[in-house]
Amino acid sequence: MTEKEIIDRLQGWFSLANFRKHRLVVEGVVAALYFVVASIAVSTFGSFLGLFAVLLLASTIVLYRTQPFLSLAIGALGTLMMLAASYISSTASFALYAPLLLVFFGTAAYGKPATRWTGLVGTFVASFMVFNGFGSNFAGLLVYFFALATFALAWAAGMLVYVNGGRKRAESGEIVATVKLGEV
Repeated sequence: MTEKEIIDRLQGWFSLANFRKHRLVVEGVVAALYFVVASIAVSTFGSFLGLFAVLLLASTIVLYRTQPFLSLAIGALGTLMMLAASYISSTASFALYAPLLLVFFGTAAYGKPATRWTGLVGTFVASFMVFNGFGSNFAGLLVYFFALATFALAWAAGMLVYVNGGRKRAESGEIVATVKLGEV
């Protein structure tokens, strides 16, 4: 096998078309990696409830696109379990909440209207949950606004994807309607 053939094969593996074809597998691998890394961080505090919460949050990575409302519900449950495990007040690790970014993105981009607006409300609630572990001092308030901005930006990015998809569907509908009118 020549060098060019190897490069061509690797480019085929990492192409956008191949990624779209195997998106669920990639999301599953990312969820597994998140679970391994986050469970190491959570297990240092020795809480089984925290490990179960990480498992729930990892599952949202796979579900955010196909089942946005279920992903939102599981993400909320996982965050509540983090609160119950007292993990939030033990650390300032915002990276544990990275799956919530996908959840809020998915509710806006792929959800029905009720799911989209529930996701927007969820950004405020999730920010408050993250803030709740830091107390009501100035640093806690900064954490609240940082979390709110981050979650709301993920939701807004999902809305952009939703609006862009609607625009593309409308453009293709206009083209079909124009062709049909020309036939008459």
